[in-house]
Amino acid sequence: MDATKKWTWKDTVVLFILPVELTVGALLNVLGLTKNQLLATVLVFLIFFTGFLTAVILKRDLLAEDFRKYKQHFFKNFGLSILGAIIFGGIILGGRGLFQTNQAFSQIDFTASASLSTVVPIAISGIIPLLAPFVEETVFRYELFYRWKDTKWVKIAMLIVSSVLFGLAHYNNYSSVPILMLPMMLAGAALAGLYYWRGNIWISLFAHFIYNAAFSFFPTILLIFIQLAGGK
Repeated sequence: MDATKKWTWKDTVVLFILPVELTVGALLNVLGLTKNQLLATVLVFLIFFTGFLTAVILKRDLLAEDFRKYKQHFFKNFGLSILGAIIFGGIILGGRGLFQTNQAFSQIDFTASASLSTVVPIAISGIIPLLAPFVEETVFRYELFYRWKDTKWVKIAMLIVSSVLFGLAHYNNYSSVPILMLPMMLAGAALAGLYYWRGNIWISLFAHFIYNAAFSFFPTILLIFIQLAGGK
């Protein structure tokens, strides 16, 4: 995909996906719709799923073209995605180690008994992070960086801008320790570098997807298993 391709209304809509998601999410809290865990989780899922569909549909040409190229050397490219996930995760976890000692699951109750009201929200919460890379990679890595790759100084500026915005977009994840957004910014820059190096969005997208699966989806499955086992 030519990085200098003319900007269209589709690109503008894609850029607004994340701001809309964050705004609607904040409104749910203001309206008191987050008091019910199951309702809140379903609504958040619908917000993210809508964003996911919007990004995939509007950028389907980019995704289809790059995926066709990705498949031509699948094992090599997937290996690079795994490497990217390791680097991405290493930066994030390294940053957490520098700035805090609390573990990600320290506030999760693994001893809670299983019920529909607990298992369903947990299951849905585990799926949401698998949708995020499709939006975040098209926005931060393509729209805000890679499409500018042929303009030297703009490219450098957009690398910084896209990485900083990527970190800030995760404010809700680290609101208690805002400094942890810095590792997210560096991790975003690493994914941008991987995309720039290989020229294929699926390499960085799968790297992001693998990380989210490893640290969100699979732990969620484990938590559900523990709760189901504990409920017997």
